Amino acid sequence: MSVESRTPEPGSNAGREGADEQHQQTEEEKMLDEIAKQRILIDEMPGDDFDDMARRAPHQRKLGQLEFKYQIFAERKRLARELWKFEEIHGAIYSEPCLIC
Repeated sequence: MSVESRTPEPGSNAGREGADEQHQQTEEEKMLDEIAKQRILIDEMPGDDFDDMARRAPHQRKLGQLEFKYQIFAERKRLARELWKFEEIHGAIYSEPCLIC
């Protein structure tokens, strides 16, 4: 009973992986554009009185949510790269056969 590696075989889905990476890259760029637009929107809002701050608050909240979403996305990519490096050095995590079987 063998368990397959979590990393794909080199060359097995090479065409599809390139398309997936391109999709992720455009998704990342899209997130960064949304964050930039939200920052510009907040920076263009006038005044420092209470009413202006109350109008700015929902936009600042949305900016925080977008930044958090981007950080989670970037962390997932980083962890995937680190797992790949680990598996390259040490082999697949669950590649050894079960001693009981």
